Amino acid sequence: MIGHVSLIVGAILAGALISVLLGFVVKLAFASKRRADAAELANTQLMREIRARRRAQDLLRATYSELAVIHSNAPVVLLVVDEQFRVEKANAPAARLARRETPDLRGLCYGAAMGCLNALSDPRGCGYGPACSQCPIRLAALDSLSTGARHQGVEAWVPVSDGSRQQQRCLLVSTAAIELDHSKKVLIC
Repeated sequence: MIGHVSLIVGAILAGALISVLLGFVVKLAFASKRRADAAELANTQLMREIRARRRAQDLLRATYSELAVIHSNAPVVLLVVDEQFRVEKANAPAARLARRETPDLRGLCYGAAMGCLNALSDPRGCGYGPACSQCPIRLAALDSLSTGARHQGVEAWVPVSDGSRQQQRCLLVSTAAIELDHSKKVLIC
């Protein structure tokens, strides 16, 4: 009888142990499924973010490309100058007006780039001559840079040389502030 009871107790204990083990396996399976579901959800969200970022990058590339075409083909002078009024970007009409090649304009102060003779009146160049403090282009660009204000149709008479004689060139200029990557620039056109 004791052997029978031992067998019954052993069977009960084995059944309980199997039940506990099965419960543990089921919990592990559910936990594993939850982790797999969470990983799948995270992966899906990551893929959405990657697709959204790629679309944004494609749109940005298309916008830059469109802007480059506009800048290159605009029939007006376009100069982008930095905070020191040095030319960062110029288009073909700006180069024609200055009688220089477009790459030669980069790094020059805008007055020197446009052939303003006032830029030659002081060894430090554009912005330092006696007439520079009253230059309507400089004043408009300074205001755009400091306040963000746009100026349109600013009339400026700029002394230039055609190689043999000095003449006054009347320019109607517009300025607008540009802020990119925490650096301020001015569009002069």
